[in-house]
Amino acid sequence: MAQILRDGRVELIPATTEMILVELSADGNIAAHLGVSEPAYWPPELNDEESFKYALGLLESGAGSDGWGFYYMVDTSNASGVGQKASASQHLVGFGGFKGVPSPEGQVEIGYSVLTPHRRQGYATAMCRLLIEKSFKEQQVQEVIATTLPALEPSIGVLLNLGFTLVGDTDGIVTYSLQKG
Repeated sequence: MAQILRDGRVELIPATTEMILVELSADGNIAAHLGVSEPAYWPPELNDEESFKYALGLLESGAGSDGWGFYYMVDTSNASGVGQKASASQHLVGFGGFKGVPSPEGQVEIGYSVLTPHRRQGYATAMCRLLIEKSFKEQQVQEVIATTLPALEPSIGVLLNLGFTLVGDTDGIVTYSLQKG
């Protein structure tokens, strides 16, 4: 079972098959399932049925259960104690994680999305930092990559802030890389 990733502000709760099935159901309420306050809308932009099916595929392959899948990002800054179960005073702010297990060459790809009202508040940076830390704790991981659209300047800013460098632009998708240092 994958572990919750934490810093002082957010928790990344590993997505499970059950959680993704809630997402894919017509009347699913993932916030209720997680025990957090319901956001005004869900999911974040660029997360859709296809992305949740991809996450489900990772879980079904076993990758997600080893921590190389997706996570729900919960703001825990109002929590009364570290490590406590999520509460209604906490809120869901994003979704992201790994797009699969590390490659034989030691490369892993991350992706992230934050609800619009919570953007430019450091949540994406916190999520990426936790994913990078998890990645580089693994001996086989030598590089973390992320892809985005050139128009998503805030997303690019997150990557540049964390030390990523541009390595390519293919068919309107830009790729950034961070080497283990």
